[in-house]
Amino acid sequence: KQVPIEQMQLPDTDIYLVAGAAPTGDTTSGATPTVITVPPQDNPSVVYFAALQAGTSAALADYIQRFPAHEKVPAAQAIMASLEDDAFWATTTAAGTVAAYRRYLLVFPDGTYAPQADDWLTAAAAPAKASAVTPSYLTDTAVAGPTFDCSLAATDAERAICASPELSAQDHLLAAAYEQAVASGWTSKEEQREWLAYRDMTCVDIMVAECVNIITDSRITLLGD
Repeated sequence: KQVPIEQMQLPDTDIYLVAGAAPTGDTTSGATPTVITVPPQDNPSVVYFAALQAGTSAALADYIQRFPAHEKVPAAQAIMASLEDDAFWATTTAAGTVAAYRRYLLVFPDGTYAPQADDWLTAAAAPAKASAVTPSYLTDTAVAGPTFDCSLAATDAERAICASPELSAQDHLLAAAYEQAVASGWTSKEEQREWLAYRDMTCVDIMVAECVNIITDSRITLLGD
């Protein structure tokens, strides 16, 4: 029933680990034994190593939240990033689609598996590049700008497309893929409107051009499938 404690330096008086315990030694002096109650206190190092043993992002996040100034916080954050990288990569490989691998690179551009994702996308794109035919409007110097009126551009994504010849050309590819998909019954105007809203909501603030390029490329691939 006793709960042992450890102190670097013991006091001069006797210590009993259970309140009310009777002394077993010489009590002739009449001194009243001192009972010390030690409240439980978490040791940040102990919590850190327990989180490592648990091996979960939740345990590490709990440690970081409770002891944000502890010396092991940077190491815990690095381990959390690695665990999240591993989990996202597992989801990516399970999906096995171009969109999934591009999404991984968007979230983890310098991730552990970024080289593997690049290799996978290169291998997946090789047959398509060999048989692809460049649309005439991409070689026509008279064509400039995207398929919509840039003076009405209202979102970060639309402004990025208007500012980039490459994204403008990609917008034409998207339009062509969309028209073919509608003719084949694979999509609808309502679905395309929902995707455009998703693009405009996702690609904001920073790295807008890169975001638009990846998301639009995935949409073109999906419509082509």
